Amino acid sequence: MKTVKKKYPLFDQPSEHLIAFGIVTDDPDYRVCWLLNQWGGFGLTRVDDIHAFPVNTPNPQAYSCFYNGEADPFKSMRLIANKSTEGIWLTHFKQVDFLLLMDRRTTASAMIISLKKQVSETIPQIRGLFEIPVSSLAGLF
Repeated sequence: MKTVKKKYPLFDQPSEHLIAFGIVTDDPDYRVCWLLNQWGGFGLTRVDDIHAFPVNTPNPQAYSCFYNGEADPFKSMRLIANKSTEGIWLTHFKQVDFLLLMDRRTTASAMIISLKKQVSETIPQIRGLFEIPVSSLAGLF
C-alpha cells in the first residue's frame, strides 16, 4: 500500500514574506511559548497539534503548535515542536527543538536582528536561535 504524503498548511495564506527560525532549548513547549510571550509579547496560545508524516514513518505523528491568533494574516506567527514522543519531524534540522514561523511584514528588520541577537542573551533557557531558509521547508506548505 502506497503512503500518500500530506501537506499541512501552517498559515491560512502562505506568503513570500515568511521567515523561519529554529529554536534550540531543553524546555518543554508550554514553557518556550510562555518565555517568548514574556519577552516579545507575541500572544502565542496553544492550538490543535499538527499531524505530519516524518520521513520513513507510516503513521502521522502529533507535534504541538502555538498560534498568535491574529485575525490579520500579516501578523501570523506559529511555534511548532520539531519533536514528538515518536520522533523528529524535520530530520534535516535534528538539532532544532522548535520552529518559529513569522510573517516578515509584521516584523521590522530591526526586530529580526534583535530577535536573533537578544533571545539567546535575554532568555537563557533558549540556547540557540537561527534563521532557517524557508525554501528548505517548501514541502510543508
